[in-house]
Amino acid sequence: MAILTRLLTVYIWIGVALLLLLLFEIARFYQRTSGQRSFYQGFLIPALCFLLAAGRYVLVASDFTGDAVGDLLLFGGGATLILLGHYLLKLMTGGRP
Repeated sequence: MAILTRLLTVYIWIGVALLLLLLFEIARFYQRTSGQRSFYQGFLIPALCFLLAAGRYVLVASDFTGDAVGDLLLFGGGATLILLGHYLLKLMTGGRP
């Protein structure tokens, strides 16, 4: 059962990282077409943080919570993603609410 849990953890976080790469491509496309700086490279930071946290949980921790390094990686990736996502939203909508 532990192997199945670890495989599902890796599978899910790889999917999350792929979704972040999609956001990366959207932001890069927007920057190229509009000429406004979107900081699209920043979307690689949360993808890397999430993949490192998933690797940490699979290889070191036996449970999804309780590992301080993994939790900090998830927090850092999530906080970065919120800031970048909000910035991209405001940029693409022209600051409209």
